[in-house]
Amino acid sequence: MARALVNMVATPGDILLDPCCGSGTVVAEALADGIQAWGMEISPALAGQAAANLHALGLPPNIVVGDARTVTGAFDAAVVDLPYGHSAPVAPGLYADILSNLRGQVKRMALIFGGEQQPLLERLSLPIIQQARVLKSRLTRHIYVVAGGKGE
Repeated sequence: MARALVNMVATPGDILLDPCCGSGTVVAEALADGIQAWGMEISPALAGQAAANLHALGLPPNIVVGDARTVTGAFDAAVVDLPYGHSAPVAPGLYADILSNLRGQVKRMALIFGGEQQPLLERLSLPIIQQARVLKSRLTRHIYVVAGGKGE
């Protein structure tokens, strides 16, 4: 799934951000495809593990510790697998804060949620280009490809 998400928003030579990178799978897939990819993780322990995973694959450990609500930069693409599920409680406003911050810095984003989020995306003026639902076990992931606010 990580490779498919990367391919939906980025091509070789693009700069991609994964601001909630977890174990670094999206970053690994992007780097392997010739995309300049960077991961960010709020948890220092997870960021260290993601960097170690990339290093073990012979890839540059392009992972930093940081908060997706405050990241700055200019990116062609982002894959944003937001926290969801029983083991990842979501603070009120977290999704809106992250996406509002990224909106002006990224051209195209693949967004992954644990539930329907079309009203949020409309409220944030993030035009939906594609959407899909992917069932895995008892969890349905809602995937949206959106245009960011940064011009093409």
